[in-house]
Formats: sequence, C-alpha cells, structure tokens
Amino acid sequence: MLVEAAVSARHLATGHLLFARKGALFAVPFDLDRLEVQGTAVPVVEGIATDISDGRAGFAGSEDGTLAYLPAADFSVPDELLWVSRTGAVLGTVAPPGMYEHPVLSADGRWLALALTLPPAASDVVLLDLVRGTRTSLTSGSESDFGPLFTPSAERVIFVSERPIFDLYVRAADGSSPSSPLVVTKADKHPGSITPDGKTLLFTHTLQPHEQIWTTPLDGPGDPAALVELFLVRGASLDPPLALQPLPVHARFLSRRAWARRGPGERSCPWPVPSRRTPPAASTMGSLAGKGAPLPCS
Repeated sequence: MLVEAAVSARHLATGHLLFARKGALFAVPFDLDRLEVQGTAVPVVEGIATDISDGRAGFAGSEDGTLAYLPAADFSVPDELLWVSRTGAVLGTVAPPGMYEHPVLSADGRWLALALTLPPAASDVVLLDLVRGTRTSLTSGSESDFGPLFTPSAERVIFVSERPIFDLYVRAADGSSPSSPLVVTKADKHPGSITPDGKTLLFTHTLQPHEQIWTTPLDGPGDPAALVELFLVRGASLDPPLALQPLPVHARFLSRRAWARRGPGERSCPWPVPSRRTPPAASTMGSLAGKGAPLPCS
C-alpha cells in the first residue's frame, strides 16, 4: 500500500506521485527505484472534478511537471429531474435542480432513490417521496455514498459506500436501522439487480483488467460467490478502432444479458451470461464461457 484513500495516481518525471482524494489533488515525493513514497503528501489543487462512480479524477501531468486539470465547478453542474413521456415529451419536474446521480424508482413507483452531492460534502443517498414531495437523507458522513438499489419490497436500499474501496451497504428505507455492510472485499463493487423473490443480489466485482458478476444472499445463510468473469476489452477491429482497455460493466444485468455501460465514443454491447463459471477465452471483443467468437455491438 503506497497511499490510502487515493484514486487516479500518476507518476511524474519530477519524482512525484499525483493522486486525488476527496475532490482534491495531492502530490508526494516518490522513489521510483524503491517504489516508496517519501515524506508527507501535500494538497496541490482543491476542487478537482471526480467521477464518484469509478473514482477517476480529471487531471493530467506532463513530464516537465506542468499540470492540467478540470475544476469540479465545470464538471459537476446541476441536473434536472424530469418526468418524460415515452415519446420524450417533458411532463413535469420531480425536484429542484441539483447534483444528482444514479436515480432509481421503487417497484411501487412511490419512491425515488439517488445520489445527491452538496459541495464540498461527499455524495449521499437520498430518498424522494413522490407522493408527499419530501426528501429524506438515507446516508451522511465523510464517505461518498451512491448507486442505490431498492429491494423488490422497497423496504431496504442497497448502495455503494467508498471506504475507501467501493463496498456494498444496506439500510432500511425508513431509516429505522443504521447502515450495515453487505459485501466488503478488497475490490470495487457496484449493485446490479435483485432476483424477483428478493433473496439474491447480483453485483459487479472489479478486478482489473477484468470484471466479475457475483451473487450474494440478502437473507439467510450463504457467502458472496463469483458467477461469471467478464473479459471485456475494446477491440482493435472495431470501426472506428478503440484503444485496448477494460470496458466497465455497471448496468442492470439480471435478465441473463450483461450490458456494457454506454459512454462517449462507446457502443452498447449485449453479452449473454453463460451458465457455467469458467473464465472465458480472450478474443477481439472478449467472449464468454470460452465460446471464442467476438460478440456483436449495435
């Protein structure tokens, strides 16, 4: 362990290690031969843009020590929560503009859970009562909480808490009990979906350069277990070509199809989830269960 609670580390030719922590950019002298930090990290810039979903921070450093960065004020702009029809017509607003992420409705349509950031504080999970028009904070504290997911009964909410690994926590939706850890490992995790009977959670478990789909029981005995490993790599044969790097899967994937999250310049690609757990063979786009053939993108 070089530095705790840090993301997006970069080494510069000046002999420093740059990294982001809680929205600020830090630098610490780094011995490249011994692979050791030297001294104490000091803040360089406050208010660095950071994506809470994957920890990436918006900065880059040149070999001569010149720093380029994206201010959080230019990245985290207020969003609007709107009701829209199936044709895209705006029907009304849900809440005042704010820095929202990961909105998800309860099965009965009464509650909306989402991550809300009120700078300079970390993001928290809040619940909007769509009937009464009220807002309740489900989490609070110095850690970032996001990525909520209702259980089918809407009695509990599962969410990601950065401590500093992205671990899974759960809390009663009415706040009657404190948050408790659901899955804590040494890898980042994101909730995906819950089986209709409400007994099993499927989630992504990230071990770069791969991601795995895991399951864990929500009630009763049992431990988290790997279901399938995803070798998801952007392939050089795509048109246009894309650099070879892991393709994240942060989607609702219960219906036996794993969907890659679509971002700027990315394609949405469905992957059938195989029934066996053997790691797949590598291929141009990545294949599952050793099928060996690239899977199509649309």
